[in-house]
Amino acid sequence: MNNSDKSDPKVVKQKLARYCAYQERSVLQVRQKLSEFPISSDQSAQLIQELKEEGFVNDQRFAQVFSGSKFRLKKWGRQKIVFALRQHQLGDHTIHKALQEIDENDYLETLQNLITNRKTLIRKKESNPYVANQKIANYMIRKGFEADLVWDILKGDIN
Repeated sequence: MNNSDKSDPKVVKQKLARYCAYQERSVLQVRQKLSEFPISSDQSAQLIQELKEEGFVNDQRFAQVFSGSKFRLKKWGRQKIVFALRQHQLGDHTIHKALQEIDENDYLETLQNLITNRKTLIRKKESNPYVANQKIANYMIRKGFEADLVWDILKGDIN
């Protein structure tokens, strides 16, 4: 690709459309990709608007896919997901709606399973159950789970 292709809005739009079709992208990611091309800010705004109108970019759809996949695949808690979505400069309404995609029963079951798995790992090394629970809680909170939920589950089985 030569330099004149990089500044042609039609070529740039095709590249961005392919970029967005590969996987869901936030508007912020598309803006960052646009910065690789020598086009004006007016042209950038126009291209983003066209991609939105044509359905290539949709922040709500991105947030739903992102939150669902981070929960199912990486076992992230809601707080970590919210933090990551805010880094994509998404609004509170968009984030709230995306978090509704996570089933409450699945969320609690996942947290319970993670705690159970972590208990077997930690308690092999740590004989004091209070220290072990503190380590487990710290790990779960770092994964983005709410501290009160973590402690409620741990208090139910301190030994």
